[in-house]
Amino acid sequence: MFPDKRFVSPYMKDDFPVAVVLRKLLFFEVSVTSGDKQLSIVADRCYATPTQDQKNSLKYEFIRKGCPNDETVKYHSAPSIGAQRFSLEAFKFIAKHPFVFVHCHVIICNATDPGSKCAKKCPSSGRGRREASDHVTDDVYSLAQGPLLLAREKREEKRGNVLDKSGSSPTLLMALFVMCVACLAGTALMIFKKSRDKPAGYAVLASGDPK
Repeated sequence: MFPDKRFVSPYMKDDFPVAVVLRKLLFFEVSVTSGDKQLSIVADRCYATPTQDQKNSLKYEFIRKGCPNDETVKYHSAPSIGAQRFSLEAFKFIAKHPFVFVHCHVIICNATDPGSKCAKKCPSSGRGRREASDHVTDDVYSLAQGPLLLAREKREEKRGNVLDKSGSSPTLLMALFVMCVACLAGTALMIFKKSRDKPAGYAVLASGDPK
């Protein structure tokens, strides 16, 4: 598995689990590591499961019989006949499970044999199954990689939005409370000033002759 379409630096064992974003492209390569230059390879079946068990009944199959079973699967040019490259969008299956593992059953063929499974082509529509072959000498191998998980920043972003919405009301109430206190303080100060500035009244003296 590679981080981009350049297919330069593959993810290593220590890089997993790899966080992916829904609908972003995932890039894969299957290849033959052999000195025999006459060997070719094809991904015959690829699917995702929520565990490392390739026999898990819960799976999402995106390549079937050597052909795309997902409309986002796209094949890319490879450096040799001993490699095959393809990409697809991160599928919703990843969002439904904590971890997802990708499995591929690959077929290794003799590249000089036009009747091998590797030489068969998919229908022009891109989806479907390769033409049947009566060859039984092609070698089949199982590969697995993972786990993948939904990117954490997306989860944190959603969680942050919820917190912002729930925290807006107390903040607004506090601001209104401070404004009310300020208004009351200002009113009290004005009343106090008026009471000090009011002129003193004249006292009424009792009538009568002084003694």
